Parts: sequence; C-alpha cells; structure tokens
Amino acid sequence: MLRASCFIFMIFNAIDSHCHLQLAAYDPDREAVMKKCRASGIGVIVVGTNKETSAAAVKLAEAHPDGVWASIAVHPNHIHAPHHDPQEVVVAPKEEFFEEEYFF
Repeated sequence: MLRASCFIFMIFNAIDSHCHLQLAAYDPDREAVMKKCRASGIGVIVVGTNKETSAAAVKLAEAHPDGVWASIAVHPNHIHAPHHDPQEVVVAPKEEFFEEEYFF
C-alpha cells in the first residue's frame, strides 16, 4: 500500500507541478537535479502514471520530505492497448486499471 509522505513547512520560490524525476532517465543525475531544485527554492510534484511509477514517486517523496511530493494515478495511456513514447520510458507501459484499494 502507498503512503503519503510527511510535510515539512518550507517556503518555495516556485513549485514544478508536474515532473517525472522517478523515471529511469534520471537515474544518473536525479540527486544532482534535486539538490539544484532545493538550492533554488523549487519544490517538485513527482507524477506517477501507473502502479510502478506511482510507487516510485511516493518512495522518492518519502525520501525527500523537504520539497518533493507525489501524485499517484493511472494515466489514460495505460488503460488501452500499450502505446509509449520511447523518450519517456525505457519499457513500454502495460495495460492496467485504477485499483482504489492499491492506491488507498
């Protein structure tokens, strides 16, 4: 089951309301990107698009409660036959449905 991260009160210059820092493309420099965001006063909302990326978003937010929040969901692209943009994901998304019990 996914759990919400705790909140730490901070003042931000800006909040990126939609990013995917949990995806594999950020593996080499994720921490550097997050450090630069913190230094610049930028909070980020990491958006999940299926179970796997949502769980990774929550894990990232829990590890960085000083300006990282998670949004969990199943994107419409994942409820039909698989389609993917090779620049977005390493592995083609699989078809799945939103399961409320999993997310809550």
